[in-house]
Amino acid sequence: MKTLFLHIGTPKTATSSIQKFCAKNREVLQSKGYCYPYTIRNYPGIGENRNAHFMMGKIPSEEDSSVPNSEEQRFFELGMERVHACFESFDNVILSDEGLWMASGRARPNLWKDLKADADKYGYTIKIIVYLRRQDQFLSSRYNQRVKNTGYTKTWEEHVKKAPAALGDILDYAAKIRGIAEVFGREQLYVRRFDKSGFYGGSIYADFFQCLSLTITEEYQELEQDANLSFGGNTFEIMRVINKMPDLDKSNQSYLRQQIKKCAEESAKCYKYTMFSKEEAETFLSHYRQGNEQIAADYIGDGKPLFDYEVKSTEKWNKQNEYMIDDLIRLFAVTTCQLHEEILKLKEENARQKAQLLRQQAGLLQKIKRRIRV
Repeated sequence: MKTLFLHIGTPKTATSSIQKFCAKNREVLQSKGYCYPYTIRNYPGIGENRNAHFMMGKIPSEEDSSVPNSEEQRFFELGMERVHACFESFDNVILSDEGLWMASGRARPNLWKDLKADADKYGYTIKIIVYLRRQDQFLSSRYNQRVKNTGYTKTWEEHVKKAPAALGDILDYAAKIRGIAEVFGREQLYVRRFDKSGFYGGSIYADFFQCLSLTITEEYQELEQDANLSFGGNTFEIMRVINKMPDLDKSNQSYLRQQIKKCAEESAKCYKYTMFSKEEAETFLSHYRQGNEQIAADYIGDGKPLFDYEVKSTEKWNKQNEYMIDDLIRLFAVTTCQLHEEILKLKEENARQKAQLLRQQAGLLQKIKRRIRV
């Protein structure tokens, strides 16, 4: 039986690392009967390893935004044709995009039904893989990600103000999974905890591959580091303020993002905090706890809660914290050093060009002198 493994996130559960690992080991996977296809189209701001993005990718249209763009539908169909073609050579196809968790309730509300209809028509099975992270941690990490990568400008207080009501389709895991199971069947879902201490084989890659009925061996190439790391310390807030700068073009925004990225790891070491206070986190989690435990009973069945609900009394992030100045100085230093290095390279290049020009002038003068003598 042909099987499409569809990894749908959730966001900020090492999805970028999983995608990068699968792409890097594409040939090894193929030798075992698994295909991790290349993306069929490049979408602005979307990594090339997110090969399921055709299922939800937005293509600008001047038409009514409430009506599906014909180009979007065309690429959805092309993407599914690619899947069918892969099945001609492989028994298993792997697609991944963390945005599907959200898009399936918003931009593409009929996605699951469309995929099930395609699977029934072409005779393959769909298995859904999803990793779940405790809701307060998920929301904090998602906020960080949006500020880092999408130009998001809202403060944390503005972002979290309408949650959980406004984000029910994202944070109510039980309702979301119930809707998926109604289409594909409960037995077709692999629901995993995003808990580094509990990963099968001690890594997210081994844990993910267990869902594929594969084992990580020495054949697979490891990644140098996890992809898509968060902005630690105060760097997310520095990026948020930069995002508000008027007339900031994408090139300069990208440049500044890269400079901030260089500071993020060291900044995170210096300033430990949470976005929720202990009381806020406990209240927030109370909205989802019952549903979470139903998921644990239905899909994991190890007798443990879905998450560890203990909330530590860690300091809540405050913009007036004592480390903000340090983070700004650090950013100033790395940016200045980068510019200094570029200036030195330009000076060296200028010196080479000048020396070459002087040699050409000297050669030209010699030729002129020889002709005068003649």
